[in-house]
Amino acid sequence: VKEKVSTTIENIGTNSVSKYKFSVESNLVDHVAFYGVYLDESEEELTMDRTSIDKTDNIVTVSLPEPLVPKQTVKLNIVLVYSHVLRPYPASIRQAERQLML
Repeated sequence: VKEKVSTTIENIGTNSVSKYKFSVESNLVDHVAFYGVYLDESEEELTMDRTSIDKTDNIVTVSLPEPLVPKQTVKLNIVLVYSHVLRPYPASIRQAERQLML
């Protein structure tokens, strides 16, 4: 399963920031096969660091290419690919029957 999230981030603070953090849902952490973050309309992957806090929280820290000054915005595309998350329904079928994925 591939998930692509486009988000616009804004520095609402008073100092420049050079990192952006997001979390991966705890029930999907073990199924993440790939993750990447890209600037809008760019093919170049940004540098990331994955940190586990306990086994329930999984934080990804993205290093921005240039610090965001206060009130500045940037659009990011976050791509996550999951494996082993789909289940066939019903679990087994005869060859002539229809099967769906949940």
